[in-house]
Amino acid sequence: MGTEDNLYLDSLGMALTLAASKTSVFQPKGQFRARLLLSHVLNMLDTQVAMNDDILRSVGIESRAVIREKFMPSRTCHHYMSFLIATASQESLAVAVAAMLPCYWVYREVVNWMVAESKKLMDANSNGVAPQHPYQAWFELNANDDYAKSVDDMLALADELAREADESTRAKMEATFELGFRLEWMFWKTAYEMEEWDI
Repeated sequence: MGTEDNLYLDSLGMALTLAASKTSVFQPKGQFRARLLLSHVLNMLDTQVAMNDDILRSVGIESRAVIREKFMPSRTCHHYMSFLIATASQESLAVAVAAMLPCYWVYREVVNWMVAESKKLMDANSNGVAPQHPYQAWFELNANDDYAKSVDDMLALADELAREADESTRAKMEATFELGFRLEWMFWKTAYEMEEWDI
């Protein structure tokens, strides 16, 4: 989980920062949007990245730099990372947010599903002792009100930007969201199937 996720999180952080740079910080609405997007970068560093660093240290990898030097992302991860950075670099704020939204939304749904399934397994344990799930720390980090609020904030921002956008931009947001959703789904599938490069 740690290596691909760390590579991906670097790109998501860059995309969020690029998107924040597209706001007009001289207007209150622009300031709010920039703060929101940058707060997600800071929160990601304090939570997701810190947890992944702990996981990596537990398997003997001491530095995130080692990941960038020694591990190549899967082709799906590479495609997804490139898509996020290219979209945030070249498109409007509205389209950039639409590209990132599937990550937030799908992640929340997957985490909530996994937590529910984990609880079913623990409840079915007949000896009354709940086994420690290997991803318990990940559940606790992501299945909470703070993460739910970050998803709701991104959904609200996307809705607001769509209301402000012209028809052409809304169509582009929709197409970008759909591609982002496909890439997010493929990212999970890749992890499950341990995707590798063919050559």
